[in-house]
Amino acid sequence: MCRKCWSLPKATESLKLYLEVECLGYSDTKRFNNLVIPCKALKFFNFGVEATQFASGFLGKAVFNPGQNHRLEEKILTDRNEYAHCHATNRETMPLIITEETPPTGYERLIFAEDASNGLQAYICLHSTVYGPAAGGCRMWAYNSREAAREDVLRLARGMTAKNVMAGLGLGGGKSVIIGNARKDKTPAMLRAFGRAVNALEGQYYTAEDVGFSPQDIRIVAEETDYAVGLEGGEHGSGDPSPFTAEGVFQCLKVGANDVFGSADLTGRRVLVQGLGNVGMSLAEKLHAAGASLIVSDVNQTALDLARDRLRADICPLDQVFDAQMDIFAPCALGGILTHDSTRKLSARLVCGAANNQLAEGTVAETLGARGIRYLPDYVVNAGGIISVAGEIHKAGDAYRQARLKEIATRIAEILATSKLTGQSTTRVADQIVGDILDRARGHQREGQATGNWAGALMSLYPN
Repeated sequence: MCRKCWSLPKATESLKLYLEVECLGYSDTKRFNNLVIPCKALKFFNFGVEATQFASGFLGKAVFNPGQNHRLEEKILTDRNEYAHCHATNRETMPLIITEETPPTGYERLIFAEDASNGLQAYICLHSTVYGPAAGGCRMWAYNSREAAREDVLRLARGMTAKNVMAGLGLGGGKSVIIGNARKDKTPAMLRAFGRAVNALEGQYYTAEDVGFSPQDIRIVAEETDYAVGLEGGEHGSGDPSPFTAEGVFQCLKVGANDVFGSADLTGRRVLVQGLGNVGMSLAEKLHAAGASLIVSDVNQTALDLARDRLRADICPLDQVFDAQMDIFAPCALGGILTHDSTRKLSARLVCGAANNQLAEGTVAETLGARGIRYLPDYVVNAGGIISVAGEIHKAGDAYRQARLKEIATRIAEILATSKLTGQSTTRVADQIVGDILDRARGHQREGQATGNWAGALMSLYPN
């Protein structure tokens, strides 16, 4: 609605007429009877008692307490897969508008959340909930366009399904991205609005930290939803997942080194760490302690200076990463870094890093293999962070996290062995494992639908 709605007559029929004629510009009672209202008509509401009666009876989805006019949350169905979510705190606050977009084949849900009052523009994608509620962090990045953000969230959500299923966490795959510069645009109001968007999914998706997010940020998000994890403190709080991610990558890197070089000893091995965020810096510290000779690359000069001074790392310019001489490449920045062209220049014999979606396209794995470069699938080696978060979601203890963290390296060893035995790339082996698990999950899901015994049908798919 527009702001004129604040001065509407309180009679229900007058409000209905105003909606049809003044706000929408036409009088189409059939659309109203079907509870279909364009998102633009829901921007503002004066939720008096009579208006609430109208909304409850006419729209059919309102949930409202007349004694709490300062806060309202409602959902209103719109055309097919589109709905608007209006969250009003007072007359001066723009509401949160959520639009459900049609996701690509193989995906379950894709929503766009926008709150003009604080600059929030965010995508939340649910790739699969066959194995459990979707879980995956929120990334804040200055995307060049909304379409670029959409492409990224789709790619990331698909990767989270593979990661969560492979790690046996009883969770599906999802992801969220906020369009904006994390250093300049982020505000508490924006984070709270994002929390309301997560909450609108009613437990289908758990969010946590990712690039551009901190434990402090997720704490603000959690003020608006119970589905924000990676929190510090509390009985089950897992805190910053970065150390867990770095530890998992480090352990897998040693397994890979043993496979490629015949020894897990990293002394003197030249390792290039691309990206010195929380995970990349933590990994660099572990590699330094293990005796590796470090090369680092990042856009953040402060992080580079720290690595040079504390870890005796050599600094590699961003545009010379694939020209550098190295034994091991550890990509820990954004994805898509390994293309056919960059792979042909890579001198490393092993690739193992924390970045998501490192391969620009799946066939790059074959190019790596043809050059004798062992690639450890990213969604397997970087699962430490989501393992930590899963412990919080399932309200499990530290033993849960530590046990599953150790299993990452074991799983990588099995994938490497199968790859050698079958001649398939490591990514193909890993993808087949994930596919088999999901096929079994869908079979159990169908069994649950047929028998009504969901718990029994799915019990074998969830961790003890």
